Amino acid sequence: MYRLYFKKIFEILTNKDKKNFILALFLLINKSLLEVLSIGLLIPILNFLVNEESKNILYKKLPFLSGYNNNELITFFVAIFLVIYFLKTLFFLFYNRWNARFINNLNVNIVQRLLEKYLHKNYNFFLEINSATLLRNLTAETSLFSSGIVGQVILAITHTVFIISICIFLIIYNFYSLYVILILLFLSYLVIKFSNEKFKKWGDIRQKENAYFIKKLNEVIGSIKEIILYQKKQFFLNEVYKHSKNFSDANIYRDTSLSIIAPVIEFLGIFIFFSFFIFLVLFSSIGMGKIIVLFGVFAFASIKLLPAVIGLVRAIQTIKFNLPAIKVLEELSNKKIIEKKEIFEKVPSEIFNIEEIKFNDVNFK
Repeated sequence: MYRLYFKKIFEILTNKDKKNFILALFLLINKSLLEVLSIGLLIPILNFLVNEESKNILYKKLPFLSGYNNNELITFFVAIFLVIYFLKTLFFLFYNRWNARFINNLNVNIVQRLLEKYLHKNYNFFLEINSATLLRNLTAETSLFSSGIVGQVILAITHTVFIISICIFLIIYNFYSLYVILILLFLSYLVIKFSNEKFKKWGDIRQKENAYFIKKLNEVIGSIKEIILYQKKQFFLNEVYKHSKNFSDANIYRDTSLSIIAPVIEFLGIFIFFSFFIFLVLFSSIGMGKIIVLFGVFAFASIKLLPAVIGLVRAIQTIKFNLPAIKVLEELSNKKIIEKKEIFEKVPSEIFNIEEIKFNDVNFK
């Protein structure tokens, strides 16, 4: 299913947008590699503090370091660590600005393309579709597609690459990490699986109620004189409130569900992590020095890994909630568009031809 939606997303994007999308992925993969590198640099620092055996191994592989004492070597590795972190911070600042420009420019382009499609429709198209639906599509759905789908797809892929990189690093460093990772990923999968269908349902409700809400507002504003004269204010207030409340309920479900993801996954991650630590202390033959180093690496990795897992789950749920926007924008794809069957009969061309109507001295100023 996700493969089909991903294909549809790429069909909607222009060639320039596709190139920027791929560039965004490339930049974020580099961001993930910098994160992994920063975690890896902690290992020699911690080993120098607690593990004498690791020092000897390092001296054999890099004999030029043997002339320095422990304090100098720790200072050296800390300096490298800080330089990598500084470069990573600069890269993040550059990427965040670039990504904001990409997503917002994408939204502008999609609005223009969709409006152009509407302006090329025949007159009957506008007779059979409510203007509120068109307004919703041009304002809400285009924005949700840009930031709520394309932006979240980029984040989801990035978090996935980062999680895989961190997991491979931890497994290579200590094979027992595999069990911790598998349990955490399985529990995260259950969280996604449990809420996916409900997110799709509330996403459909959000789209439908938003159109109704705009429709009712148009009716109120367009008929304000009649409403006041016939004293129907309360009736229209109730109508607007009903759709506004349903729209709000959909957003409340989305925001509440997304807000509980972080504490739940954080608790599960911390619980699994400390259970693993207790297991190593009580049942493994690993020395306490190595366990402390492993604990330090895990602690720092978890600072990065847990937010990535949380971000991945949130991105997937946000995409699921906003999927109805793809249906609205499918006509921007390069595939042949099947138009709606017109419900109004056309006037015979020999009697009346709209193309022959000429307007003089008309402007829109």
